[in-house]
Amino acid sequence: MKKPSLIAAMTVATLTAGSGTVNAQSMDYGSLEALFGQPVTTSAIGIPQRASEVPVTMEIITADEIRRSPATDLAGVLKNRAGVEVSQWSVGAADVAVRGYNQGGNPRLLVLVNGRQVYLDHFGLVSWNSIPVQLAEIRQIEIVKGPNTALFGFNAVSGVVNIVTYSPMLDDVDKASVTVGTQNHQEGSFVGTFKLGSKAGFRISAGGTDADAFDTPTPLVEQATLIDYERRSLSLDSLFQIADNTQFGFEATTNSTDQTDFLPTMRLGAADYETQSLRGRLLSDTSYGRIEADLYTNILDLSIVGLNIDNQVTVFKLQDVFKIGTSHNMRISGEYRHNALESSGNNGGEVSYDVFSLGGMWNWLINEKFSLTNALRVDNYRLDRQGPKLPAIPFSNSEYDANLMTLSVNSGLVFKPDQTNTFRLSYGRGVEAPSLIDAGFQIISGPATLAGNPYIDPTIVNNYELAWERPLAPINGNLRTAVFYQKSTDVKAIAVRPVITPVPFGFAVVADNIGSSKMIGGEIQLDGKVGTHWDWKLNYTLEDVDDNLNNPFLAIAKEFENSTPKHTVNAQLGYAIDKWEFDLFGKYVSSSDRIRSPVIAPVNFLQPVDSYVTASARVGYKLTDEFTLALQGQDIQESELRQTQAPKTERRVLLTLSSDF
Repeated sequence: MKKPSLIAAMTVATLTAGSGTVNAQSMDYGSLEALFGQPVTTSAIGIPQRASEVPVTMEIITADEIRRSPATDLAGVLKNRAGVEVSQWSVGAADVAVRGYNQGGNPRLLVLVNGRQVYLDHFGLVSWNSIPVQLAEIRQIEIVKGPNTALFGFNAVSGVVNIVTYSPMLDDVDKASVTVGTQNHQEGSFVGTFKLGSKAGFRISAGGTDADAFDTPTPLVEQATLIDYERRSLSLDSLFQIADNTQFGFEATTNSTDQTDFLPTMRLGAADYETQSLRGRLLSDTSYGRIEADLYTNILDLSIVGLNIDNQVTVFKLQDVFKIGTSHNMRISGEYRHNALESSGNNGGEVSYDVFSLGGMWNWLINEKFSLTNALRVDNYRLDRQGPKLPAIPFSNSEYDANLMTLSVNSGLVFKPDQTNTFRLSYGRGVEAPSLIDAGFQIISGPATLAGNPYIDPTIVNNYELAWERPLAPINGNLRTAVFYQKSTDVKAIAVRPVITPVPFGFAVVADNIGSSKMIGGEIQLDGKVGTHWDWKLNYTLEDVDDNLNNPFLAIAKEFENSTPKHTVNAQLGYAIDKWEFDLFGKYVSSSDRIRSPVIAPVNFLQPVDSYVTASARVGYKLTDEFTLALQGQDIQESELRQTQAPKTERRVLLTLSSDF
């Protein structure tokens, strides 16, 4: 039987929008999943699509997969996916990369919660446990691979992780859980949904976690900076039907996280993150299309190794998604972003930038077999610095009045020769714009002054990719493959170029572009079901990096060729019967050499990380219709295991009691 197509999805969406019911603007994921028999997304082009139909390589992690994972945080949920590398630095702290190039404070990944960016703008990094969501309120996590700046927005350089939570108006989610375990782990979470008739819905979520740091050997000079893990999070998400064709959403969040980070300086340090956000969204179906206005502000107060950073970003986005005829889906968008940074090491000065962006997307349904999507985005980036500067800085404030314009491109051709096979040929040109740390930050560090460089160029990432997907009837499963070539030019690095300023005399080390890097890679994924009780997944990732980098000042170097594992294999086996669930996860990672700073020496060194195998597991038992007890184990095969250049990870065993009420 012919499966529902994108046209069917648009028909459902159109009929729903015209009905005047409360889901006139909100996407009803549940209904569309039932229609298609698989998860559905709108994030790529603004209309409902199956993951196999989108013009980019995308994988969707469902709420049930999150629930059956042994992980207790977002990074742990992502770690067994093809093309995703998770570097676990400590209890609570991790960096996530899509398709290589992972490092402390990875700046190449765009992370969104319902379309709001949650990466931190001062450096473009992600503090994963500062993201104010509980795992129980997540409907799905979308992993988009490759540069997709034109389709998804600012900082989508190597990929996108889009976290979609349940709708406070369409979904009724009420959950609570308590977890205890080794490393003195204590955790609790709550998600509650409250509705006022059919016109308003609210969701409140809260959570807290405490755990001891890993007790594995650490250089003596770093031990004073190590702290235990502590997290507190609270958020409100609301949606109001203010007219038959118009909805308004309001969000407010706060989060506090203390953890031991692995810094971009390639060393460990204690970090205290305090984040808040406010957001308002207006969505309206009009005769001109579906118009969305989105205004939010993210506030960061960061204390890290004695340095205090205050960062606030405010973003206003306006977009219109509309159709021309029956075959052309269009999106026009504009965005304004103001990002400002102050710090105790910035000598009273403030560095900021304003970004004005225009974007357009055209999705053409050529016929039943072909669809073509093209997207362009232009960003005009204007840097500014005000206030006093440190004496050794070789740049005047007027030099920080920099202005640059960048172009992002995405193009994807989807070919479905029959009802089973899908081929995708795509190209992406992503832009990693200079962060405020890259472009204007100033701090005294020992005998030198570290400084941003107003003349630094953005990193440009070009990606060429061919993907093939199809269901496999003999194993009641699916096959997904992709091969890609990627090149990054003008790779940026902080504190790599020494400068001596004669008047006044001083020694500064500035950020600079240090060369290029390229990667060829491939992914193959298989999944299937055996009978009604067994399910399994298997994936393999190849990432072969070739650097052409120049690190003139080696105290803070960049190195990707040897530090990116070439081979990664993930396997998963699940069994469910009656009230029991059993899930086993295995991972193999090939050897690598990782950059590590000895703190007191003038140069970094490469620390070998041997190939390793790690396993995690979960056993769940449904006590009643409302209560479930689960035993979770992470890295269970050894008491200690070196996975990165940071301290070794430790075996963790946790017990969780959860309820649906």
